Amino acid sequence: MTEEYTFPVTLIKNNRDKVGRFISTIDLKKNFKYIIYGELGDSFEENVSLDKLSHSVYNFDINEETGTVTGTLKLYDTPQGRIAKLIIENGGRLDTNLVYTGYVDGDVVTGFKLLKINLDSMEK
Repeated sequence: MTEEYTFPVTLIKNNRDKVGRFISTIDLKKNFKYIIYGELGDSFEENVSLDKLSHSVYNFDINEETGTVTGTLKLYDTPQGRIAKLIIENGGRLDTNLVYTGYVDGDVVTGFKLLKINLDSMEK
């Protein structure tokens, strides 16, 4: 890849992750301010494996009124990054998957700590 391949992504809506767990705005602000790296595929290991590295997400924006977190996703020129780019260029859809730790009580997460943001196939 010679050109930078980036696009916007929505990570959190209404202060809730994909499965509907509530995450406080305070925890969101603590975690969504640095570059976060990720892998292609469904991996729940805590660390990003360098042989699976495909992208990073940065330039986060937290809308406190709507509880929405957006960012910019950048694909890297790595084997997994090239696969992700090919999937997208050929009409495939990828979704973000947050990998984090914290305490879950019902549908509320406390002590939220974001570990990585992975890319996975979109559920239809």
